[in-house]
Amino acid sequence: MKKILLVFLMGGLLFFTIFITAGVSAIKVHGYIKDKEGQPIKDVKVFAFGISPVDLSIDIDYSDWEGYYSVKKVLYNPTYVKFSKIGYQTLHKKVSGSKTSSRADITLYSSPSSRNVIELHKTQFTLLQEILSDHFSLPIKPFKLR
Repeated sequence: MKKILLVFLMGGLLFFTIFITAGVSAIKVHGYIKDKEGQPIKDVKVFAFGISPVDLSIDIDYSDWEGYYSVKKVLYNPTYVKFSKIGYQTLHKKVSGSKTSSRADITLYSSPSSRNVIELHKTQFTLLQEILSDHFSLPIKPFKLR
């Protein structure tokens, strides 16, 4: 009797999981990446993720020779996107839009001088604190970079 009840509960849980997941559709974030002169930048790493209360959805792409990128497997809106390439400043962007597609054209600038790198890391950490506290209601203790 216990085995039958266990199988019934597991089947119900599996059905519920499939039912909930089937209602979530992927969001496509796409666009062009250019430098400050308007020239396309190829091979920029595009890391996109979406967060729900119980899941994390990730997709990665690289821009092509025209600077075009497209991440298609992110399941949650808004989508957070990180653009990075050696020799350029890393850019973080929060993309919100329609439920199926959002366009985000990006301009990347040359890397900062070494004295500005600490400020850049502080900005990135502050963004991470905001994302974590917004989606998980976690109290984040202040962190100091030396």
